Amino acid sequence: MSNYQLEEFELLRLARILGGVSKVKTLLQMMRDHNIPVDTLMSYFKSMEYKIPSPLERRIEELEKRFAALDGKNIRLIPAPKKEPEILPQPKKSSYVRKGYAGKSVNAFTFKNERHVVRSWKELLLTFCGLMAKSHTKDFDKVQNLRGRERPYFTKIAQELRDPAKIEGTDLFAETNLAAYHVVKLCEDILTLFGYNEHLKIETN
Repeated sequence: MSNYQLEEFELLRLARILGGVSKVKTLLQMMRDHNIPVDTLMSYFKSMEYKIPSPLERRIEELEKRFAALDGKNIRLIPAPKKEPEILPQPKKSSYVRKGYAGKSVNAFTFKNERHVVRSWKELLLTFCGLMAKSHTKDFDKVQNLRGRERPYFTKIAQELRDPAKIEGTDLFAETNLAAYHVVKLCEDILTLFGYNEHLKIETN
């Protein structure tokens, strides 16, 4: 054991947590292939209460070298060509007309014949998501498949969002830095995701 540095023990511990050295190396290579930022990996490690020891934090190539050495191999790292970030499949777009909300404030919305009073577009989104979470307790996590071009709309890691807000009754955060049009569109996409044919009836002034 004295032949290993303390830092290497930490890396071996990380390998055990993630299922082995080869799996860690595969994870790192996938990050390079799909151009996934290091911050995403760091957020994941923080969510599992693990912190890569300094000075390796934020240095993927150094991590690859260390894991290669620990695995008894010496590989040459070749930077992968830049690729567009992978975008998960989105639900089919609704035919619902989503326009005319710019510059307007929202008063209430109706869903399943129940009227809900809200004071802002942000409150509309969070209230609607809370209702959907109650109706779909087992599979509400599916909303994490809804993503923008640069970041998700729903995640368990608040730091991934510009203006995160917790959805009541869940461990998910919603992006609330959205224009009125995008709030309505996102609610419609959630309805489509869970197989609803109805639309929200939104009251504005």
